[in-house]
Amino acid sequence: MSVWMFQAVKKQYDLRREVPRWRKIGELDAWRVTRYGDQMKSGDVVLLWQAGDDAGIYATGELVGELFQVKDCLRVKVRYNPLLRKPICREALLKHPVLSNLLIIRSWLTGG
Repeated sequence: MSVWMFQAVKKQYDLRREVPRWRKIGELDAWRVTRYGDQMKSGDVVLLWQAGDDAGIYATGELVGELFQVKDCLRVKVRYNPLLRKPICREALLKHPVLSNLLIIRSWLTGG
């Protein structure tokens, strides 16, 4: 099993606003896949990252099924797990000896 981090850009999908709208645990949603799609498998864990000033992990989920094509992009279905009561903020991840090395954190530190 692998763990994947999917990023939401606030202008397109604000997790703080959208997370409370999810009707129930177990609901499926399709997320865009830009990298590593060939390595993703059903049952893998998903961390949902909100980019921006209040960046952090706001929710988790699980991949369901195989990748599929919608127009010109790949997507995968994610089944939402119980929502995090409190997001794991970027500052907490920066202090963690392993998680501080995540690409999403490193690219933020370098302005990428």
